[in-house]
Amino acid sequence: MKRNSHLMCLPTCNALHAIPRRGVTPVELLVVVAVVTVLMSLLLPAVQSARESARMTQCRNNLHQVGIAMHSFHDQHGFIDVHRPLRSILPHIDQAPLHQRFEEIDSLVTQGLPVDYSGVISPGSYLCPTDFAAKPEKTEISYWINGGSTIGRSSGVHNYQTYQKPFRFSLVTDGLANTALMAEKLVQFYPDPASIESVARSHPLRFSWSILREFPPGNEAELRQYCLDPQTLQQTVPGVQLSNHIFLNGSEQPYHHLLNPNSWSFSPNGRYDGPIAASSLHSGGAMLLLLDGSVRFISSNIDYTVYWALGTVNSGDMAGN
Repeated sequence: MKRNSHLMCLPTCNALHAIPRRGVTPVELLVVVAVVTVLMSLLLPAVQSARESARMTQCRNNLHQVGIAMHSFHDQHGFIDVHRPLRSILPHIDQAPLHQRFEEIDSLVTQGLPVDYSGVISPGSYLCPTDFAAKPEKTEISYWINGGSTIGRSSGVHNYQTYQKPFRFSLVTDGLANTALMAEKLVQFYPDPASIESVARSHPLRFSWSILREFPPGNEAELRQYCLDPQTLQQTVPGVQLSNHIFLNGSEQPYHHLLNPNSWSFSPNGRYDGPIAASSLHSGGAMLLLLDGSVRFISSNIDYTVYWALGTVNSGDMAGN
């Protein structure tokens, strides 16, 4: 019986072996490639969006940490160091050795002695992860202090009364929750002088641009209109180099509330007094740290009167929440 059953199976097995085998046809391959391409085109934007959302959260957390450290410094010293705000709070973000290193560098520079900058880097919390150009080894920073909303007058935190007295929270009559302390600012490129014009035109928010006209205090509306004029943007040339570093040039530079976030920045007649606009690579705006320690994402299209009010310390203009 076993022999007969084996013999009876032979035709069936032979028939199976007789079925021709074939590979994937070109049409089938193209269909698979098309399906994969469609799936990738659907998934990649979602992945990129998720990554940017995570980077924005990290940027917000960075500024929130800075805000907490500012309050800690204020509690300890009774004021905020408006000259070097980020450097001053290093001990309050567990960076006391770096703060001491900067003090040593200052001493060497004052004595005219050679300085070794190796190992001096910016803390990660001082750099926005979305700004791909920000380099910690260059001691660059992504967050600048509020320089106010007026021309040549001390309306902001950085310029308060032209440094004639320490900046204290008690001086803020507009409300801590209605007054900006710091905002994002893209780091500047330093291209070869021969290519600076083309590089600046390709990345205008990373440069300051020259203004040849003078605008005295009280002419903020005219200055704003002039800076936003397409003809001005077309004719202007790259101006003075801005400093996005913790300790260079003696003082961390301010941004201003004369122009909305992600506007071009300007340097009138080779000076640094702006208006320097907040800027970021986040879609549609930039992060803003308020004096109460809270962080908001400010749209580039924010109502200008509200943004103006956020830049003043004691002008009696309460920004809307």
